Amino acid sequence: MIFALLGDIRIGNAVWTGPTSAKETSKATLPEHKVARGKPVVQDMGDELDTKALEFFFDETFCEPQAELARLEMAFAARMPLPFVGGDGAFDGIRWIIEEMDVQTLKTTPFGRPVRFRISLKMKEVPMPSLLSFLGQVARGAATALTSTVASALNPLVRR
Repeated sequence: MIFALLGDIRIGNAVWTGPTSAKETSKATLPEHKVARGKPVVQDMGDELDTKALEFFFDETFCEPQAELARLEMAFAARMPLPFVGGDGAFDGIRWIIEEMDVQTLKTTPFGRPVRFRISLKMKEVPMPSLLSFLGQVARGAATALTSTVASALNPLVRR
């Protein structure tokens, strides 16, 4: 039995080894505009990206902690959007990018090899219909940055 999956990284194998806490946050963008008389007017600009915070551990009783931590660090470094699937198999179609990761070594062998880590993740929602559309968005953003860099290099009158 698996408690949860982040991509293909197993987070626990039962309720007592899964996330020790989970928190989701939704937020709306509501700027205020000052008016000559009366209270400011609020403008609804839509929703911000949802965030998710997880605390869990990797332990030698159900996984190879160093290997799983290395996989998690690679996902963080690659900024790869990962699906989060609960132990009941529920997947809402949303993918998450790891925004912040905190690792604490809780237990080692007598020779210093870590056998239990506590991990805290903060993740941000990545709204995308598919992974290919996300990669396309990243490529378009890189192309725009590259084009503006090349244009400024070719035109000495462009301010940097």
